[in-house]
Amino acid sequence: KRRGFALLSVGRSVDLPEGFAVGFGSGSRAVMGDIALEASPGVGGAPAGPPVRFFVTGFGTFPGVPANPTEVLVNALGEKGHAAQRLEECSVLRVSAKVVRDHVAGLKARVLSTYGASASPAPPQNGEKALVVVVHFGVDVCATSFKIESRAFNEAHFRLPDVDGFQPQHAPIDEEKGRGEEEGPEAFGGKADLAACLRTDLPCDRVVAGLRAKGHNVVVSLDAGRYVCNYTYYWSLRALQEAREAREGCRVFSVFVHVPSFHAIGAEDQTRFVADLFDQLAEGARAVASPAAKA
Repeated sequence: KRRGFALLSVGRSVDLPEGFAVGFGSGSRAVMGDIALEASPGVGGAPAGPPVRFFVTGFGTFPGVPANPTEVLVNALGEKGHAAQRLEECSVLRVSAKVVRDHVAGLKARVLSTYGASASPAPPQNGEKALVVVVHFGVDVCATSFKIESRAFNEAHFRLPDVDGFQPQHAPIDEEKGRGEEEGPEAFGGKADLAACLRTDLPCDRVVAGLRAKGHNVVVSLDAGRYVCNYTYYWSLRALQEAREAREGCRVFSVFVHVPSFHAIGAEDQTRFVADLFDQLAEGARAVASPAAKA
């Protein structure tokens, strides 16, 4: 463990310490810097809307990817303790379908217990209930830009086995998922619909526009692939959808972000992107959750 940033055990969740910011120097070595996750200020410097809490995941290595940039980025995430926008939890996961399912199930339980309507966390200063944004990071080694994934498909088709040797082929992630929310699998001869998809409630176009304005090369993506990244996103969207349905007032969002290799976009630029991304996601979540958006 180097002083100034957190090294997280693979597959475990920890709370990051407050009071520091992290940037990158040359290569992918984490060093102290000026990159921090700050909330967008409102009137008089106050947060513009309810506070936002972030739960973040990245991945470790897997076949064909001996060094995963998301592991470096997530391990190096830091915060300055901003009351209105802070990291609740960062995790680097093994590239394993089982680990993903277990982690998402635990995440759902933690979100419900802490931020559900019946939960009683310490109220923020402005009296507004916190919003929760779950951010999953994955690497696309062929990409030359960042990708904000807007949806996940109900299909697992692993071109390579995961680290546990699991390699489904054209298999449904959710056996009970039919086309749309109204129809069950019986509408397809008892088979789940592989083309069914779940979409994030976050305004991807708005987030991308804000990031481009800051100079980042980023696009909205309609296809997260069919490997563990899509698998993670689908389970996350489904679990958090269930969390909202189970407990009214639980305002939680999920998004998957693909980053390129450090060869395509350097570590320093990727670190800046992550900091700006969190600001844009916070603004997007507040916009969706605002009374005006529901009217």
